[in-house]
Amino acid sequence: MSDLNLAAAIMVLCESSLFRSRQGRAFEKRIVKLCRDEQQRQLLLLDRARAEI
Repeated sequence: MSDLNLAAAIMVLCESSLFRSRQGRAFEKRIVKLCRDEQQRQLLLLDRARAEI
């Protein structure tokens, strides 16, 4: 659960457009995509763990 929350927190920071340059925003988009992918992976793992209980 903490990995899921950390990925969400990082994504929120990046979506707040902290970067001002074009290169920074491109970097930001890559991080947001990575965080979304990781959130999906963590949710799947969480669902599987809950199903085993």
